[in-house]
Amino acid sequence: MRALHGFYQSSEFFEPTPANPNYEPLPLQASAMFVRGSLDFYPGVSAARYLEGCQLYVVGSTIYLLLALFAAHEVLYMQLYR
Repeated sequence: MRALHGFYQSSEFFEPTPANPNYEPLPLQASAMFVRGSLDFYPGVSAARYLEGCQLYVVGSTIYLLLALFAAHEVLYMQLYR
């Protein structure tokens, strides 16, 4: 897996290990949470479903935040220590 803009191209850094698992399913799960949550914002849904949609958006965006922080950490690590 290569990073954008040629920051690094080593595949050994991305091998799934206990310290660096493979995070590929997480963006798909976060996207599914956003889609599922958007269905709860239609008019006529109950308050409980509306709150469930809000929670799905919060969890999905938290996953994206953590993935972005992890990617930034990888870029900085590769630039500073390799």
